[in-house]
Amino acid sequence: MERNGVRAFLGMIRRWGKAVLGKEQIVLNSAGIFHVGPEKMVEMAEGCGLKLKTYFRHKEVDQQGSVVDSQFRYDYLFTV
Repeated sequence: MERNGVRAFLGMIRRWGKAVLGKEQIVLNSAGIFHVGPEKMVEMAEGCGLKLKTYFRHKEVDQQGSVVDSQFRYDYLFTV
């Protein structure tokens, strides 16, 4: 509800009710987000033939409007 608002929250409750009655299917974690630390990400990419040039923390804007380093996201630059 914090991220998507009251309308999305109420919509999910409606979908949940339909799922309980067997009229709809809810797939949790359907966003397909993959979380892994930089070391594992580089290892996996290099295993696919990519070569790391650099990586750094993603920049984002905080609630005060300042540009800050992301707590969890990284940006990567690879070559083939």
